[in-house]
Amino acid sequence: MRRRTLLQFVCCLLSAPLLAQTAVFHAETHLVTLTFSVHDSSGSLVSNLTKLDQNSFSIEEDGVPQSVRFFSTTSSLPLALGLLIDASPSQDKFVRQHLRDVRYFLDIILQPRDRVFALGFGDHLRVISDFTSDSGAIVRGIQSYGKNDSAFPELDPDPTRDGGTALNDAVVTAVSEKLSAIPAQSSDPLH
Repeated sequence: MRRRTLLQFVCCLLSAPLLAQTAVFHAETHLVTLTFSVHDSSGSLVSNLTKLDQNSFSIEEDGVPQSVRFFSTTSSLPLALGLLIDASPSQDKFVRQHLRDVRYFLDIILQPRDRVFALGFGDHLRVISDFTSDSGAIVRGIQSYGKNDSAFPELDPDPTRDGGTALNDAVVTAVSEKLSAIPAQSSDPLH
């Protein structure tokens, strides 16, 4: 019993410096900039808000109403979009069938300041087209991709991958390597 108590005491003494080395950081924020959209009761986007309308909507954090100190509207923030193309052999005919839809979608959505990229995944994750505002370049990249996949740069080759699709890898890479590299766009009047 005495040995056990002594051993526990020694363990506590040895762990005390480790506990003392744990850094704790606290910060208080008084102003947070955020981008949001407002929808009416039928779910339609409300696009004509003014500073006077800020009493007609609320912003809450964990159920606690937050005050709005500065307010501005914009409808021209640039869009950053990633397309993930399943290039596994079982999907080949679907990709070809939907090329027209991809082009139509991009032609309608993309504005000159917007950027889109495309990644192809299957047994390998490859860049079909890097960021561009040219919908034609994206479609041409997708068309070429099925003909000579190895001509496209490979991202994050995973030596442990053995067949199958790489959807999860494609999503993680698209967000962590492509979208997170884009500097934050702001319409904030304070910047």
